[in-house]
Amino acid sequence: MRKLIRRALALPACPLLATGAVLVTTLALVDPGSTPAMRPGDCVAVMRPAGLKSAGQAQDLEVGSYTCVDQRGAVANPVARCPSCEVVAKMWADRDYAGASVEIKIDAGSDCDRDGYRWDHLPAGWNDRVSSYRTYKSCRHSGVYENINTSGYCETQHDDVAYVGDLMNDLMSSFRLQSENRNCRADLT
Repeated sequence: MRKLIRRALALPACPLLATGAVLVTTLALVDPGSTPAMRPGDCVAVMRPAGLKSAGQAQDLEVGSYTCVDQRGAVANPVARCPSCEVVAKMWADRDYAGASVEIKIDAGSDCDRDGYRWDHLPAGWNDRVSSYRTYKSCRHSGVYENINTSGYCETQHDDVAYVGDLMNDLMSSFRLQSENRNCRADLT
């Protein structure tokens, strides 16, 4: 209910512009395929299959290991770094790829196909927190959902998303990635 009320009362993308204020931004030149070094507040979630994949269905994934960098810059659980894994998505707490982040990694041998991957829950601390994200590998299409288990209001996106929009900002609870554009409700079980 809270999410529905919030969506109904969504503010313009930039309330400062509505007041006539001048907005100045600085653009950083960053390779969209790169993942910068971890800072305090950044996290890594290594995902693993959550059961067998059915033909024509997304592969359900769950958190296999998870760690965050503390304020001293120490990594609590180095195993979550998973050097043999590849990043398929990175999510940020703020728009324009800023603030705390979480990298979503999977086994390097995995391939993002048209059925893709589905996360019924975002990693710990990331429910209702995401404002922007990037996708990697062949996982260029995404579905973002307001509730767990890929349910509730959904929006589809393509490639990197600098701002999820007023209707989804800090409301995302589950996520889906695939190599082809799919309807939000396509083949959900």
